[in-house]
Amino acid sequence: MHSDVYFKSLQRSAQRLRLCKLESREVDKDLEILERNRKDLIEKKERIDNEFEILLRQHAKAECRQLASMMLQRLPLEIREMVYEYVYVEESPITIGSHHFTPSKPTRVSQDREELIQDGEEVGRGAQDLVRALLASAGEGAMVQDHSSSPPDGIIMPTDHALDPTFMGKEVAHEVSKFYYASNTFSMCTIDDSIERFLLYDVATNFPDFFNEEKILDLVPIDHVRNLQIRVKNQHLSFRGTAEFDMEKDMLMDIFRTFDALTHSGRTETSPQMSLEVILMTSFPPRSLDRSTPDDETRETRRRLTNILEAIRSPLYKLQHDQNTQISVLHHDESSFAFPRPLTHLFALDKSNWELEKEELKKAMTVYSPLDFVVKTGFRTAEGQTGDSVNELKNVLERRWACNPDMRLNPEFSISKSAYWPVRTPSDLISEPRP
Repeated sequence: MHSDVYFKSLQRSAQRLRLCKLESREVDKDLEILERNRKDLIEKKERIDNEFEILLRQHAKAECRQLASMMLQRLPLEIREMVYEYVYVEESPITIGSHHFTPSKPTRVSQDREELIQDGEEVGRGAQDLVRALLASAGEGAMVQDHSSSPPDGIIMPTDHALDPTFMGKEVAHEVSKFYYASNTFSMCTIDDSIERFLLYDVATNFPDFFNEEKILDLVPIDHVRNLQIRVKNQHLSFRGTAEFDMEKDMLMDIFRTFDALTHSGRTETSPQMSLEVILMTSFPPRSLDRSTPDDETRETRRRLTNILEAIRSPLYKLQHDQNTQISVLHHDESSFAFPRPLTHLFALDKSNWELEKEELKKAMTVYSPLDFVVKTGFRTAEGQTGDSVNELKNVLERRWACNPDMRLNPEFSISKSAYWPVRTPSDLISEPRP
């Protein structure tokens, strides 16, 4: 009796299992159908969205070109420029390129130091300097807004459709671009060739749809920009010893080539005046520039700053005296100064002496290089002082810059013919540091 009941119960259970299995398979089939339908719908939506974007862009281009054409035909230039001033002129500098405010991470840093930074560790003096440099801000909002990731909101950038000839028409795009570049202040950094790409290429390269048709606007920003700020990024690490001195020389040449590229733009003494503000951005050891009793750290800091000044010296004089550019130089180092320190006074070589310097270089058949005047690193070892940076730094500052080690002009010094000006005397070149 009990066995019959148990057997019938098993039969019902098995039957139910078979039914559940069949129902599950049916549901799986329905799900497969739904999934295929879902994928089909997703693909259909993507096609519709893509078509919508294409049609919207085409419609926007046609509408913008029609409006721009009407403005060009019906409004005199004076009224058009009033419109341009309202639309295209920004109150604050327009930031170009990457790493604008935040300290950049140098590509030449060794892999082990990169790992130290990524792990948040601080091991050794060099790593500590690098951590501090990377974490130090470079002004208000520095750690909040990093323009290497995205441009600031609400600002017309050089790639904006309001400057795009496919939206504005070639004639209007050319006119508004000239106004845009002449009326705004542009700020950029000596990182990733952003200066050369921005200033020396035809603006059509900002708009692939236009440029890919092998068209240009015949407009290069350097010919029209009137206000420019360049931040010289040097917030990296302390260069100590002969091995890292090679790294420092590479960095100095990168800075020199960046500024020298600006001098090959075709600007002349009769070109409209351009205003150039150069900001040297460093992260030296705290208070190392203004200690009353100089120590090794102070001398090393002054040496590095002098070398950076040399890297920009010749291009700035070319811009100032040969290409009608008003120059100002600031030094920003928040560990040393509450506010940026002006250094424009150091670039006091007048035009007649600049012409003399060029003539002497020509006579000597010498191509200028900042490395001819670089002050080599000097550092203490257990055996004593290595290198000859102390005397060399003193001579360079007195005879080439007419200033004291604290970068203040000294009326007792003057820039006059010596081993340091106008050309570097080969016999007086610095000997290599002793091992």
